[in-house]
Amino acid sequence: KDTQQPNSTHPNYSCVTLKGIYADESHTRLQDFSIKYSEEILNATSLSAKGGGVQNEDKLVLVFNTQGLWESAYGQLELFRSMLDNVLTTSVVPSLLQRQQQNASVPLFVFLTTTAVHPNNYKPGIYEDSRKWTMTQPRVHDINLMSRERIKAFHQHQPQQLRKHLLLVDVEGISLLREEDPMKHGDMRHYGNATNELLLTQLFCSIDKYIQNRSLLQ
Repeated sequence: KDTQQPNSTHPNYSCVTLKGIYADESHTRLQDFSIKYSEEILNATSLSAKGGGVQNEDKLVLVFNTQGLWESAYGQLELFRSMLDNVLTTSVVPSLLQRQQQNASVPLFVFLTTTAVHPNNYKPGIYEDSRKWTMTQPRVHDINLMSRERIKAFHQHQPQQLRKHLLLVDVEGISLLREEDPMKHGDMRHYGNATNELLLTQLFCSIDKYIQNRSLLQ
């Protein structure tokens, strides 16, 4: 929850979270999340711009992630490319264009990658839970690679006034080294407070650095 005052120099963060809409109940295929997610991002952008009380367009930040661990674990990963492209073209681009046309606050969209998983931590044993057999680090890494690929393509094909408002922050590397800090004993995918603080520091410092550098280039 944002506790900053309207005249604060710190960014105003809004995080879009959607759960349970991507993989079907049988966990055998990846559903098309792009339409639902696009609607949520458009709505979140509108609400943030109206109610954030942010006067400086560089201080409005919206963090989103279209790939949960269950989505990484199940389905055909190659479908993810087109789905992420749909989200970018049907929500991020229209939001930016609309806000610019209205001379209103233009958010910085921050795509957050998915954190690593550590099946060795899972108790009583990964072999006893077939739901998690495909929740492997190679699949998490692959879907993160696809995300970086699509964000890079977006930057290559969109004009400067749009691509400067989309940033990718990678937290996979940090979490990959934090196998010894699970949220609780036997947890393979959630982290303890120390790791969560590191991940938040990575996120916030990356955003602050990006905003500062972007301001210098304007």
